[in-house]
Amino acid sequence: MIPAFIAYILVVIVVVALAALHFVVATVIVGVVLGLAVVAAFVVISAWIFMTYELASVAVVTELANPMSAISVALRRGFARA
Repeated sequence: MIPAFIAYILVVIVVVALAALHFVVATVIVGVVLGLAVVAAFVVISAWIFMTYELASVAVVTELANPMSAISVALRRGFARA
């Protein structure tokens, strides 16, 4: 989530800089395009984290007898695919 948050901060800085220079059309275009890109990044990262959580939940039932080790193994598997 940190890279997406950094991208959000950069978008805000660019939009404020363009607005300060009174480039209205460029401000709107950059704000909309980069804003949608940041929202898409947040959605993708959130879906990836949720999928890994769901896989870890299933691992408790299907994998090992110890729930903590099953979750840690499933989380390692889910995040290793990045």
